[in-house]
Amino acid sequence: MNFSFFSILIGVLTVYFGIRLLQIIPTLLPLLTALFTQRVTWPGPRIHETKQSATVVRGRLGVDYQSLFFTFIWSTLSATGAFVYFLLTFIIYGTSLLSGYVVIKSTWIVYFATLMVFIAGRVAFDCH
Repeated sequence: MNFSFFSILIGVLTVYFGIRLLQIIPTLLPLLTALFTQRVTWPGPRIHETKQSATVVRGRLGVDYQSLFFTFIWSTLSATGAFVYFLLTFIIYGTSLLSGYVVIKSTWIVYFATLMVFIAGRVAFDCH
């Protein structure tokens, strides 16, 4: 099977998530500065929902409010995970660096995992 299209797609997604991950840094630095100078205390202020319907649904489900630092760290780790997944997948499919170490017998699992990681990464970046 020819994986050239998939390799190009994974390479593009690696660059996309890498650029998006670099865009987190301007938000991360002031947050850390505010935390270390104690202008903001851990776990941070409560996050306000922009949609009133989200607050209503959250209340009906019994989910408590989210604080700034927990939410930011969780979405940053999710975004970092998406980038690392696409980077490693690109190294496996796009290059021959790991050809002797990684053998993928079922490509459909990789396609499904790629779709799920892409969706999770997009959701993580939408939280920023």
